[in-house]
Amino acid sequence: MNRLVQKTQNDFTIVLPNIVIEEAECVIAWKFPTFLGAFKRFLSELSFEYFYVSGDEIDEYPIRDENDKKILHAAYASSSDALITGDKDFFEQNYEGLEILTPQDFLKKQ
Repeated sequence: MNRLVQKTQNDFTIVLPNIVIEEAECVIAWKFPTFLGAFKRFLSELSFEYFYVSGDEIDEYPIRDENDKKILHAAYASSSDALITGDKDFFEQNYEGLEILTPQDFLKKQ
């Protein structure tokens, strides 16, 4: 993960929507509660653009999980070129103008 963060921070702008941060905090608090403090420190040291998504501005995107629609909306609304994710649902469709990559594929590409 460090290599991914270092590479993106050096050559790209990281965009993190509020919903991604909130979901990550919930999952870490539930599955790995002892790491929540480390995650919050990581975010405080990470250089990123914060992007706010409210629930009432979501377009219809062809994806199974309703929460993933918010992520797609944030990617398009923030004019992101790529979405780096391990969530398999994002790979079931082709999203015009948005490249979907696993962290491993992103690193290989660079």
